[in-house]
Amino acid sequence: MSRDSIRLRNLLLRLSKGYLALEKAMMSECCKLNASSAYILEALGRLGTTTPGELAEELGLAPSTVTRQLDAVAAEGLIERSSKETDRRVQQLSLTSAGRQMLSTLQTGSQEVTERLIRRIPGGATPRVFDALSLLVRAVAEELGTELEGSIVDEKTVRDKVKEKYSRLATSAGGCCCQSQPAECTSKGPISSDLYSEEEAEALPTEALNISLGCGNPTALARLKEGEHVLDLGCGGGIDVLLAARKVGPSGRVIGLDMTDEMLDLARSNAKKAGLSNVEFKKGLMESIPLADNSVDVIISNCVINLSTDKKQVLNEAFRVLRPGGRFNVSDVVHSGDMPQALRENLDLWAGCVAGSLSAEEYVELLKEAGFTDVAVIPTRVYGADAVSCCSEHLLPLSPEDIKALDGKFFAAFIEARKPE
Repeated sequence: MSRDSIRLRNLLLRLSKGYLALEKAMMSECCKLNASSAYILEALGRLGTTTPGELAEELGLAPSTVTRQLDAVAAEGLIERSSKETDRRVQQLSLTSAGRQMLSTLQTGSQEVTERLIRRIPGGATPRVFDALSLLVRAVAEELGTELEGSIVDEKTVRDKVKEKYSRLATSAGGCCCQSQPAECTSKGPISSDLYSEEEAEALPTEALNISLGCGNPTALARLKEGEHVLDLGCGGGIDVLLAARKVGPSGRVIGLDMTDEMLDLARSNAKKAGLSNVEFKKGLMESIPLADNSVDVIISNCVINLSTDKKQVLNEAFRVLRPGGRFNVSDVVHSGDMPQALRENLDLWAGCVAGSLSAEEYVELLKEAGFTDVAVIPTRVYGADAVSCCSEHLLPLSPEDIKALDGKFFAAFIEARKPE
């Protein structure tokens, strides 16, 4: 065994052991959970309603082991079992409200662990660390003969990158497309420009318009009515919350959800300047929405769902919080055809609403799997090469031919669906 191989093996073993120890300590301190219980909650969050057998397969554990741990988690009131089946092996399992809250706490704790680690990396070295780890993941997958599906960057890494970018933009109150620094932008760019009418713009605080980073205008197409309760996933600086609040009137209510403190502070400030009292802003993840079942009439979102690495869970959560007959009306970036793997794996392009986009077919399939009906994906703006040229410094792994082939493959769309009565 060569010196390099011995060193690499030792580093990998120490890294994996150390990181697991950090996460286990976090689970114990913040949630009073052991690792097995935490992994069960995370798996249920991914799968939604499932059976013990499916859960065991997901976790790679023996069914008997999972059954024992389920009993412990159920005793804490974190999961519920269907009462229709007497055979516990086929009982339907799902998270309770307390379980979803606990999962949200776990996810926040995990994010804080990684953020502390990133702060310990010397300035400027973080991108090189990510690149090296990505190459290692690829090497391991190739050695195992495992096909890489989607991006090899994990959920926490993507979320950290997205949070870092939008926190910075919130404090500068400006930005565009996928540029890393706000100073690089001279306009909103081809994705975020000219989305709102002059009448809409005049009714909004300047700060709300400056931080508008969407790809559409969902409130203009959502047919909002007086008195409706609306949830905006990834509300950012609050522009769509403010527009929706005027449409639903004093008898309605609009909730803005965002994971970034800086954006929430800006959104609350914008709402105060707009003189609107029928709005509120909550901190949380769209993969684990901190709202009760059947609590809102309409869900809107503007170029945010593509930022999640677990869109299936986002759509499952959207279905859960919508009332029967409720509407899913969002704007998002969608692509057609295949996407180059190098683009999929680029963190800057994830944060720029490109690399994480779904195809129209994938969007429709995931919405139907979640339980939605009357699903439609309606293109509103097709992007040419200029939409990705603003990200050219992040497309170095692609050849000029690959970049040219992206022309017309990305488009903004209004995605609508309905929860059955």
